[in-house]
This record gives sequence, structure tokens and C-alpha cells, in this order.
Amino acid sequence: MKMLIAVDPNPYSDYAMDEATALAANTWAMVNLMVVQPKTGYLHLNPEADGDKELQAALVRYQGRFFDAFDKEDCPYIMGDGNDVQHAVQAGGAIGMAPVARKRIFSRTIAGNPVKAVLGQADEDQSDLIVLACDQEKGCSWSGHLTAPARIVNEASCSVLVVKNERKIKNIVCCMDQNTVTQSSLELINQLVTIHGAGLTLVGFSNGSGELKTDVEQRMHDILRYYQKLRIHPIVEIVDIASLDAFVHQEKQWGLMALWMGKQSLLGKWFPRSKMNKLIKESRSSVLILR
Repeated sequence: MKMLIAVDPNPYSDYAMDEATALAANTWAMVNLMVVQPKTGYLHLNPEADGDKELQAALVRYQGRFFDAFDKEDCPYIMGDGNDVQHAVQAGGAIGMAPVARKRIFSRTIAGNPVKAVLGQADEDQSDLIVLACDQEKGCSWSGHLTAPARIVNEASCSVLVVKNERKIKNIVCCMDQNTVTQSSLELINQLVTIHGAGLTLVGFSNGSGELKTDVEQRMHDILRYYQKLRIHPIVEIVDIASLDAFVHQEKQWGLMALWMGKQSLLGKWFPRSKMNKLIKESRSSVLILR
């Protein structure tokens, strides 16, 4: 798995860092750590401006937080503090690379538009997953931008996990209405269930009939058997798509809500940008969009 951890210098980004680190520990993902801060509206005459120092300090802090989560002897990544990371200055910002490790972790700082920076880096890396957190007390704002998390969710070509807080995830609710569910997304849910010791609810959506389409029902059975072989025993629910708003309003108060949003998905049609913005902004639970 290729994972992009998008953080800013604010404390709530610790939630994203911790969630992503746990995933890295379980999957040995290829990790790209990006610390983003919007450009200010004035020109810094001093290249060692306070904003640049803040970004560099945040980068070193997050690198330390990542490596400190591992036991030194068993770490699949290179261990050490910021002083052990080789730095090279490139056009895109300050880039650090751990040169000798079974898995490499790349890190960089970017001053600019956070949405463009994150989406551009994810496309360049061909990332499978973007992990970020947001300031729940300020309407899920991020890096000074109120709509950044929702825009990243809406525009990313890969899966996106928006971590809302640091509370224990007791249940993961996975919603699907199509048969094109990827193996990588199934494995990601498996990892999250394992990391949190969480329960799993699989929700299938019908289109007014009270029953799933035949191919979707078969895929649901396949998914159920897949998780049962892993000793995960999901609860299965069937919900009419017309009741989606009420269902989401109820379930978003718990742990983590995952939505499979493929090209043929009714969920994709039911969640235009305005509704997705509202879900990301108002949900008390973390939100995972699976692609």
C-alpha cells in the first residue's frame, strides 16, 4: 500500500499521524509524510521566516512521532530522530529520505494551496490512501482552510480517511451498493478492525425493493465469507437508499463510517459535493471514502 499522510502544524493532525502510523505498522506501507501550510498574503523577505521554521519543526516532530511508535529492533522503517534523516532541498520544498531501510519513508514540507498540494502529491505517488485529520471544533477545517478536507475527499482518485478525533473506534460501519469492491479496500477495513479491536457492520443499500441486486447480494456474501475466514464476524444490514440520510445521521455518531464510492455507486449519486461536505463537516465519527 502507498499511503500519503497529510498534516499541518496544528495539534489535531496528531490524530492522523497516529492512525496512519498504526496502519503502517500493520501493513509496511510505503509512506509519504507531507506537512502543508498555506502561503501567507505577504512576501517573506527573510528566507528563514517564522513560517518556514514552524514547518520544519512540525516535520521533525511528526517524524519523531512516527518512529517512536515502533520498537527499534522490529521497525520496518529506519529508526532515529530528525537528525538521522538526510535532507535535500528541491523545488517542491524540503525533502527528507531514510536511505537504508526495508521500507522508505519520504517527508516534505509545502507552503501553498493545501488541496492542490495533497491531490498533486497523491497523483504523483499513485497513492492508495490519503490520511488527514481536521479541527472538529471549527467545522472540520484544516490547515486554515474550512473546505479542504471535503474537497480532498471529493476530488481524490484514491481512498481518503478523515480522522475526526482520538476516541476509541468501537464499531466500523461499511456501506456498499455495488459489486465492484476492491481487494485493497477489503484489506484496509480488515486492518482498521484489527488495529482498533472494533466491531464491523456491513450495510447493503437497496433501491426501493427492500432487496439487493443479485450481483450485489452475491458480492455481499463473498465479503461476509472473506471476513469470517479472518475471524471477523460482521453484522449485516439492508437499508433502503431512500432512508440513507436518516441512516447516516444515526450511524455517523459512532466510531468510523466507510463508504464504497465507485463509479456505478448509488452512494456516489446520493452524495453530491454539498452532501459530502456536510457529512465531513458535521460527522462526529471519522469518515473513510473507499475507491
